[in-house]
Amino acid sequence: MSKNSVNLSFSIESSGTLWNIIFEGFDQEVVLITNFYGETANTIGILHNFANLIDNNFKDCFIGTTDKGLVIKKYLPTNDSSQINKWENLMFSLRDNIRSITNAN
Repeated sequence: MSKNSVNLSFSIESSGTLWNIIFEGFDQEVVLITNFYGETANTIGILHNFANLIDNNFKDCFIGTTDKGLVIKKYLPTNDSSQINKWENLMFSLRDNIRSITNAN
């Protein structure tokens, strides 16, 4: 299993424009999105299992599975940009946990 058996990416969706978010702040509806992609069938299966765990433990998230991994969406509270850093740290920690499990298998 390669060191990068699980790839992680982040994005933001908003009903406002980038201009609104930058200059008006996070007073628009903003959704934080994390994508986990796997390289092997084993990794993808583990990602789908993690989707179930996340869905059970984080009721404020929307979890979707894809053919190569999972997508996690979380709505950001109005005017609370501090949540982005907390979310990013949580997802990096989750990625490291997934990698340790996929490397053990």
